[in-house]
Amino acid sequence: IESDMEWVVKFDKSDFIGKAGLLARKKHPSRNRLVGFVMRNETVPHDGDAIVMEALPVGKVTSSRLSPTTDKGFGLCWVPEDLAVQGNTIFINTDGVISPAAVEMNPIYDPKGNRLKE
Repeated sequence: IESDMEWVVKFDKSDFIGKAGLLARKKHPSRNRLVGFVMRNETVPHDGDAIVMEALPVGKVTSSRLSPTTDKGFGLCWVPEDLAVQGNTIFINTDGVISPAAVEMNPIYDPKGNRLKE
């Protein structure tokens, strides 16, 4: 639900493990979203680094790597819903250094699937 992947669950099934919890989450949705990001500088954040706004932690990096095709740090992070906007600037605290990143709501690698079709 929080990852905007509700489409993978068949809620019309009579019952399944976790159904009650998922239905409860649908009634009371989280105020956070899982989004992609691309660094705007040479920093490659660590998994678990804080997303900060005005020096306060508001989210966290769930995974991050260096892209061999773009030579930029990129990954996934949890951010408050109001920051989960395409192109929005977020800030990541990596080893005490605050670095800017752009929120990316689309697939970062091969978004149109062109390489997949080759």
